[in-house]
Amino acid sequence: MELVIEGEKMNSYDIRLDYFKQGDDLSFFLERDKNVCSALTQHAEMLKNSVKTLEDISSIVSKYDVSLVKIEADCHIISIDGPEEMLKELEAKSLIFPNEFDDDDCEEDEDEDEEDKD
Repeated sequence: MELVIEGEKMNSYDIRLDYFKQGDDLSFFLERDKNVCSALTQHAEMLKNSVKTLEDISSIVSKYDVSLVKIEADCHIISIDGPEEMLKELEAKSLIFPNEFDDDDCEEDEDEDEEDKD
């Protein structure tokens, strides 16, 4: 997805954090390890990784005009758009990843839903 804000071309990237849902994530460690303390510690480490990712992103974003940065957050997806130079810096450090969702995919899904109704 490409956006244009105030004359500057922008791209959409995903911020991928290590967690999905708090109960599902902890249950993964509980099922795998069976030791409550170990599972809690592993879950905490996973969350620390996500905290570091967000702090690293914030540190880089703060060097740019934040009025040009757009973050969208929905259930399981966080996307970031902004100046190309900033996005390249974040991507080079594996803090963001190209958005794999295409608006055309959404339209195709809607077309399929309409066909199913017929």
